[in-house]
Amino acid sequence: MAKGKFNLHASFERNGKTAICCFVLWRVIFVSCKTGRNMPQFVRFPTFFAIHWYFIMTCTVPASHLDLLEQPIVVVLATVMPNGQPQVNCVWCLYDGTHLRLFTWRGTQKERNLRDRPQATVLAVDPHNPYRYLEIRGMVEEMTQQGAEELADQLTQRYVSQPTFFGHVEPNEKRSEMQLLACRIRPTRVVT
Repeated sequence: MAKGKFNLHASFERNGKTAICCFVLWRVIFVSCKTGRNMPQFVRFPTFFAIHWYFIMTCTVPASHLDLLEQPIVVVLATVMPNGQPQVNCVWCLYDGTHLRLFTWRGTQKERNLRDRPQATVLAVDPHNPYRYLEIRGMVEEMTQQGAEELADQLTQRYVSQPTFFGHVEPNEKRSEMQLLACRIRPTRVVT
């Protein structure tokens, strides 16, 4: 390659996967978005989203810290209040390899925050070493009643070794008033 020239296609490894990306195109899009300028005509939104999607969707938890999500460690969930202030709760959580899964119930501040401002951060701290932690920032992709009680039962078995959420963690009488919601969070950034 001649001096002063650059490779149009940058090949690099990210999270164990090789990606080939047109660096110039990515840079044009990034600068255009950051400065508020209009993107050039040759840059179309499908191209932008295809490149952007790769960088977001391949955000995975490193194997060195995966144990923090495989153990029944109570994690901290941070959401954003209407005034921009963070709100934190301790929650039970599952990681299915691509998404974080947790539950809440309708009408709580946590539920309203997740629905209105779908950014969330989960922090898992090693109980044996408080300086070893895993921070996962992400976007809420789904909040649904479908499968929420099954998820609550699965987490109850994992965290307190009881068969069901209602009847062991919460009384059966609360089943009708507590409308459980299953939340699925897609990681967008992982910090260790």
